[in-house]
Amino acid sequence: MDPMVAHLAAALRRHNRRAAEATRLQLRAALHVGPVRRGPKGVAGGAIITTRRMVDAPAVKRRVAETGADLAFVASDFVFDTVITPAPGLVDPARYTRVRVRVKETSAWAWLMLEGGKSRLRAV
Repeated sequence: MDPMVAHLAAALRRHNRRAAEATRLQLRAALHVGPVRRGPKGVAGGAIITTRRMVDAPAVKRRVAETGADLAFVASDFVFDTVITPAPGLVDPARYTRVRVRVKETSAWAWLMLEGGKSRLRAV
């Protein structure tokens, strides 16, 4: 994962610095792990559904709207505990805040990192 998230944030920041408001980009991305299988319409499985719900969580959307962040990266509890925390890279794990993901049948904790906009000014 490292240094992908930091490089993606930098690319969005560069683009948005030069872009007109109408062409500014905001990206919400998420990472979770679990079994995935090929289905009739592409990939399927609980991990895919959970990842999509992390991106769509009202708490994530609200934080992006409040901060105008260029990038919202959401990591599942498992990914944060087993990948991000033990092997910090260009993004310090302290930059992540815990958020509740409540979408349809999913109710879980995840970790949100915001980059760009007013995201560094937010209170945690």
